[in-house]
Amino acid sequence: MVYYLSASGDGIERYAETKWDILDMPIDDVHNRIKYAHPDKVHPSSLKEHVQPREQGYWLDPDTLPKKVLWATGSTPPLPDVLPWFIVSSRFKDLVEQFEPGVHQFVPVDIYQSKNGEPVATYYWFIVGQRLDSVDRERTTYMWRASKDNPNDGHWIREIMDTNTFEFTPIPNAELIFSNSQVAGRHIWHDPHLLTFGNGLCSDAFAEALLASGMTGVAATPRESV
Repeated sequence: MVYYLSASGDGIERYAETKWDILDMPIDDVHNRIKYAHPDKVHPSSLKEHVQPREQGYWLDPDTLPKKVLWATGSTPPLPDVLPWFIVSSRFKDLVEQFEPGVHQFVPVDIYQSKNGEPVATYYWFIVGQRLDSVDRERTTYMWRASKDNPNDGHWIREIMDTNTFEFTPIPNAELIFSNSQVAGRHIWHDPHLLTFGNGLCSDAFAEALLASGMTGVAATPRESV
């Protein structure tokens, strides 16, 4: 089975109650500054304008990532294991490394609870480091949208576009179904044909271990797979 990684409900509530910010560069400029570690090995689709490198399944140049993050609350409760943009604790990092050592990237970032204070913890940017085409194309009823020049380089959407009006209409009862055979032996990945907003997809084995660990701020939601 395939699972979708995301912020948990309690994590989202904490975000709403917490002042969160990037301290060492303008937050609106973060994505423009991030660069790939090996741009010569990146698929052309991941080099397009407005594509966010953090969401592509490639390692990044660590020098281009922020190193100071603010997580300020009215009190001092324990930090969640997963902060916005998948900045993660050592516990999360260690669990990932148990399953896929050396595959994914972890870049240290200092966590502050006040702008003028000292760092209270070291966390890590979690960068998913592998790309898999993980959707079952025969059973999925989403629409495959690709250019005429390259029909194999596209993405899945749950809407149909009217070529005359360019308006989108939802596909009734559209289903996105993953392929267990295509992800066999892998545990965390980015599917280049899906928009997952920087969150990864993962195996049932990793999801079960994550949920059993009691980590906070993170959820793993099952998705249909065959």
